[in-house]
Amino acid sequence: MHQNHFERPTPLKAGEQGLANWARQFFASELASFSPVEQDEILARLAARVRDELWDGHQWVADYRRIRCVAHKD
Repeated sequence: MHQNHFERPTPLKAGEQGLANWARQFFASELASFSPVEQDEILARLAARVRDELWDGHQWVADYRRIRCVAHKD
């Protein structure tokens, strides 16, 4: 099997709200068990925790990694 992996930084749309929008999409079922106020607090804590790494001053940039694999039948 041949494998490649590489960085794929992905800008999140909506400026300052980009990270919260992304988290609401990917963690909808987990966030649903919290009140709207609690959800906002969770998302604010998330943003504070990753701001130095993922905020570029204008937008959030997700630090995705792309993995490409090719399988060969022997």
